[in-house]
Amino acid sequence: EGGLYTVVLHFSETWFTPANSAGGVGSRVFDVYCNGATLLKNFDILKDAGDLAHRAVVRTFRHIPASPLGKIELTFVPIVNYALINAIEITQE
Repeated sequence: EGGLYTVVLHFSETWFTPANSAGGVGSRVFDVYCNGATLLKNFDILKDAGDLAHRAVVRTFRHIPASPLGKIELTFVPIVNYALINAIEITQE
């Protein structure tokens, strides 16, 4: 409680790839929230990866306060298809 944290989110699109007939930019779009605050809005992994499948996209957020209960709560809200996360790192600052 009362601490600040760094949250690192790791993404890589493994399904909606450009080679897939249903793939490409815009195939998976979602929002990411942490303790109710927006971290990513209309996030599209392939758009950020330059339309390259399996390319790592890493987003780092510093100075994230814990909730009053001492928690870091991440919420992934789908816009187009399901949200996808490959790894989450949370470290105390």
